[in-house]
Amino acid sequence: MAALQRADKFEGKSTERTWLTAILKNKIIDVYRKKSSALNKPEDIVEEQVRQDFFAEDGHWREDTYPREFVAEQQDALHDKEFNSVLQQCMQKLPALWLAVFTMKHMEDQASNVICTELKLSDSNFWVIIHRAKLNLRACLQKNWI
Repeated sequence: MAALQRADKFEGKSTERTWLTAILKNKIIDVYRKKSSALNKPEDIVEEQVRQDFFAEDGHWREDTYPREFVAEQQDALHDKEFNSVLQQCMQKLPALWLAVFTMKHMEDQASNVICTELKLSDSNFWVIIHRAKLNLRACLQKNWI
């Protein structure tokens, strides 16, 4: 559609195929930009969502989301495989940035300052993301594993 709407702008400096490929490439980039901008929600919106999901009006944990004791028993290899499967499913539900930060910190054991540098995060933003990722993973694991 974009090519048809802009057909009068085609200057003939390249083949039609090259021109159409460039338009398609730019449309794909636009889709990914739109998706990535959704990941960068203003912190107050994300903070409000976390507050509503886990905390009551008075700031205390809601009864149904209060952290329960989490005990991972080492029974057998099948048990570990099932747990890892649930953990991976829960991790895939995290926003892309949260997943990257959590994986780098807790799976790859990278230093916080390295993660902040690579992902261009402030120190405080890094710790907020780690905290929120842990809250979400705990809730998901409690729902799907325990």
